[in-house]
Amino acid sequence: MIRHSRWFLLALAPVAFSAGAFTPENGFYDMLTSDAGPLGGGTGLAVEIQNDYLFAVGNVYRPDGQPTFVTIEGPINPLPGGGWGLSDEHDLYTFSGGQCIGNLERCPYRKPKSSHVGGFSIVFTAENEGHLDWGEPGNRASVTLRRSCVGSICYDAPSSLLGEWDVILERASTADGLRFGGDKLAIATVTPTGERRTIGGCVAASDAIAPACAQAAARERIEGVATRCTDASCKGYRYQLVVRANGGTHRDRIIRVYTFGENGRDGGAFGGTIRGRVDLCAGGARSADECSTHAGIAFIAYKSASIGFVRDGNGTN
Repeated sequence: MIRHSRWFLLALAPVAFSAGAFTPENGFYDMLTSDAGPLGGGTGLAVEIQNDYLFAVGNVYRPDGQPTFVTIEGPINPLPGGGWGLSDEHDLYTFSGGQCIGNLERCPYRKPKSSHVGGFSIVFTAENEGHLDWGEPGNRASVTLRRSCVGSICYDAPSSLLGEWDVILERASTADGLRFGGDKLAIATVTPTGERRTIGGCVAASDAIAPACAQAAARERIEGVATRCTDASCKGYRYQLVVRANGGTHRDRIIRVYTFGENGRDGGAFGGTIRGRVDLCAGGARSADECSTHAGIAFIAYKSASIGFVRDGNGTN
């Protein structure tokens, strides 16, 4: 991910994926055929989506068992009734003969040779799930795409919050002496507890230095919860993040409350962008319910750094 300045972000206010009820997540997807079973694997698709453009690389095998890889790319579009898709009946290629792994004496650079192997149709049906048909006419493969799990929790929508987010307000606030133009939210932990997710982090102080929330006692602290929706009023989870003061007369009091959802009506899903509202708490509040000084200030947040950067400075930013 590339760190952006706030002015650059303001210029990008029309956000990708605004028409869909969810946002497909970047990452590595297992490819499962109907005969693979729930533990099948061995093939996968690495997906990267930037500005409505998808590029994916699949690790697969030839009929003789030799490994190879294929590429898929093109603009991804919202589908009627929800979902996102890309179809091209001609531009599926596999590659061979490129540079091997080793020192330059044994493995000098060689340009790989591409071979046309048919077309493809890829559809994302949820943030972390999809379907792929690909191959030549009369010999098409049909696979289920499921984003890989990491650790003890799969990458559902709440865990995709992990990382750093630059918050920009629809309007700045100076009323009642509350001068606030946005935050850099560093989300360091998302912990599953039944149907809820507990969220923790801090407000980052610098663009260039990792926030290291666990060691940052002097930083404003972020506490939050994601609660799974139980009715038709929302889809996925509802989110609430509170920011607690780090000192002064308001120490540990709640000074800001962020609320957002996943469906198109309440805001945006994840994959680079969040939309919602932030309330500012005059004098500091003991509970989120007391925080209503400026109810409904709209915000948009862009993901600007990875969880690796948030935790120890070693990730992308």
